[in-house]
Amino acid sequence: MIKTLVFDIGGVLVTWAPVDFCKNFTSDEEEAKRLSTILFEGPEFKGGDIGKYTRAETHELLLKNYPELTDAINKAMAGCDDILVASQENTQLLRELKEAGFELYFLSNTNPSAFEYMNEKHEFFKLMTDGVASYKVGLLKPDHAIFEYFLERFGKKAEECVFVDDTPVNTKSAAECGYNTVTLKNIGDLREELMKFDDVRKAMAK
Repeated sequence: MIKTLVFDIGGVLVTWAPVDFCKNFTSDEEEAKRLSTILFEGPEFKGGDIGKYTRAETHELLLKNYPELTDAINKAMAGCDDILVASQENTQLLRELKEAGFELYFLSNTNPSAFEYMNEKHEFFKLMTDGVASYKVGLLKPDHAIFEYFLERFGKKAEECVFVDDTPVNTKSAAECGYNTVTLKNIGDLREELMKFDDVRKAMAK
């Protein structure tokens, strides 16, 4: 029986479109993709997600490693949290799921600056029982360790959890750990995808 719903944040509860964000700094599609990869998928930013670097240290490392991108890096680091806009539709869905009796948690790769920004700004955190922010525990998705850590920390059974993420490699890893999973292709599809689970559909119909 499904009792616990576990959500990634970016691309699930808030918008996360880094390539589109990087188009603010270049009109070339391929250059925007390259810039997004450098800024958000490289070891500098991932170091923040695992708790190794502060945002300031990440910024400094990016400038050191990519001096030719100084202007874009400065602008991106100053504004990247602003693109984390909450989905009001999915926030409302979380309210309904909580009222239906489900425990709600988050499990996200995130850094201190982004997490604190979202926690202060977005209402959906108040609907959560608890959660795991990667930088606090030194673990990252898609490693099995972070999914196993979640189960142990909160005393959950994987088969009673649904994990929702927009990245296939993360849901694959969670499934390997025994979770039910949803790979969300579009942030607007969350309700439809969760309602495919009989336990969710029945609880919401009461």
